Amino acid sequence: MLGSSSLVVGDKWILAAGPVSALSCHQAAIWYGANRHNLFKQLMTSNPIPECLLSQRLRNRCIDVLELLADGNETVRRFGSAEYFNCFFDWFPDEGVYNPPSVMSQDEVEVATAVLVLMRDACDATPLLVTEDELIATGWPSRIQPFAQNALEVFMTRGRGIED
Repeated sequence: MLGSSSLVVGDKWILAAGPVSALSCHQAAIWYGANRHNLFKQLMTSNPIPECLLSQRLRNRCIDVLELLADGNETVRRFGSAEYFNCFFDWFPDEGVYNPPSVMSQDEVEVATAVLVLMRDACDATPLLVTEDELIATGWPSRIQPFAQNALEVFMTRGRGIED
C-alpha cells in the first residue's frame, strides 16, 4: 500500500496516496514545494534520460504553456489569476537569464524570449493578490495573447517532439 507521501507518476498526472487522491503535476509540485521543472528533474535523477530527450520534453512544456497564454482572458477565467502566471513561470525563469532547451531553434528562442519579457513585465505590474476580473482589466492577458499566438505558430512549424 502506498504511504501518504508516495507518488505514482503518469504521463500527465501524478497520483498521491493520502488525503489527496489525484494531483496535476503543478499541484503535486506545490504540494512538495517545488516548481514543475524541479519536480521533473527530481523524478528523473533516479532514472537518467538522454539530454536531448529531456530538452525535447521541456520544449513541449513550453508549447503547452504558450497554448494557454494564446487563449488570453479565457485562460485567466479558467485557471485563475495566480495560475495564469504560475503555469508560465513553472517553465520559464521569473528573473535572470533564460537558458532555453537545446533543441529549440533560434526562431523559437526569440519568440519565447519575447513572451518571457512581456510576462515578466505583466508580473511586475500586477499586484500579488488580484482577482481574475482585475487581471483581465489590466489588459495584460490581451496584450500577451498575440505574442503567445505568434510564438505558438513558430513552435508548431516543427510540431511537438517525441517524449519517449
